[in-house]
Amino acid sequence: DLERRQLLAQTRGNLPAPLVLLFSMAESSVKVLEAPRDLGWYVVSLDAISTDPVESEPGLVGQTRQQLAPALVDEYRRQATAAMRAELGVTRNDPAIEALRKQLSGEQ
Repeated sequence: DLERRQLLAQTRGNLPAPLVLLFSMAESSVKVLEAPRDLGWYVVSLDAISTDPVESEPGLVGQTRQQLAPALVDEYRRQATAAMRAELGVTRNDPAIEALRKQLSGEQ
């Protein structure tokens, strides 16, 4: 039950992607997020949202938006890329990719 400012203070502004996703979700929703480097998946579930009035801290909303923006941009990029791949039916030609990698690195 930490407040946003406590979370930000603990992480020094380096917020994990699941936490950023959590703050962009609707109440009573569940989202799945791919972990970096194909290490697995995060399942983020948000049951309820409790809020305190922000009038007492006028800069809090702007500060929070500014700190979350880079991670949200990255998340939107990943989602858009995945949607485009699914829509266009993108496939990988792994042997050709490996051959090109070897050619470019001078291994051939």
